[in-house]
Amino acid sequence: MHFVDFLEDYRLVAIFTVICTAIIWHNLKLLANVLGNSHYGKTKYVLVTGCDSGFGLAIALDLVESKCEVFAGCLTQEGVDRLEKNKDFDGFAFLMDVTKNEDVENARKFIEEKTGNDGLYAVVNNAGIQRLGRISWQSMEDLEKVMDVNFWGMARTTKAMLPLLTKTKGRIVNMSSSAGTLPFSYAGCYTISKHAIEAFSYCLMEEVVHEGISVHIIRPTGQKTNIINPEIQRKQWEDDFNKQSDDIKQRYGPNLTKYLNNLVKKINLVPEGTAQVVSKVNHAIMSSNPHITYTVGPYSWIYKILACLPVSYYQSFAYSIFPQLEPIVDRFGRR
Repeated sequence: MHFVDFLEDYRLVAIFTVICTAIIWHNLKLLANVLGNSHYGKTKYVLVTGCDSGFGLAIALDLVESKCEVFAGCLTQEGVDRLEKNKDFDGFAFLMDVTKNEDVENARKFIEEKTGNDGLYAVVNNAGIQRLGRISWQSMEDLEKVMDVNFWGMARTTKAMLPLLTKTKGRIVNMSSSAGTLPFSYAGCYTISKHAIEAFSYCLMEEVVHEGISVHIIRPTGQKTNIINPEIQRKQWEDDFNKQSDDIKQRYGPNLTKYLNNLVKKINLVPEGTAQVVSKVNHAIMSSNPHITYTVGPYSWIYKILACLPVSYYQSFAYSIFPQLEPIVDRFGRR
């Protein structure tokens, strides 16, 4: 009887010890995270692009809450006004079109003037646009526009800010996507731009590591923001279709409306909210042990697995999950 009581007491002690150890370990990690940051106690100046809405707006507000001094680049005056009127934002909001050399250079000069010898601690390359549709139906101008914003805008901003980041041994956070590691049909130009961001980021991180600068990649797996407005996507599809030859219209027209209705339903199922992505961006900037990549969002574990498999496996998965636009007859006249 006494031995049983002893075992019960032993189990309680063991459970208590495990719980206490877990709590202590967690708090030690938090302490190391704070003290291990070489910029601890100093003002962190951070540039965020694409702050008009969506991720950019949420990231800017979150970093202000984390006591960062935020430079928020916006494409439109409406975006600037929205931030300036927000009582929770006390950073700097200004016009910045990442596709324009003059805008990016003006932003660099403004930031350099405000930060002085302190330098810039981080750049969040968030500005981006989406363009769904068939590559074969889209014009070169469509492809170039997406690349100009998503890739060249990111590269232009990064290169301009590198001298300021060198002063702080700072961080570059690039907004990629699950489309940066997997091929997404009917989102070809967007997928291409995100693959380019991934390649740029990995090449750059090898070059700047000797300067003490780190590069981090955020890969959202699907959160509904203005970038994937279903009605805008529908109109773009219809505009592309209307420019096609009579042969294309004859073969694809009967199924297009059904496909677009299905596409809109799928987009509307995408969960809204930016919190998960914002949290990972915050970690990439504020943590003393940031990750190189962050895959975040609904079913992110599925995308991680698919990225490790042969493309043929992913294609089989994609065909079964995503809507497919098929011709009523193929080019040989077969139904």
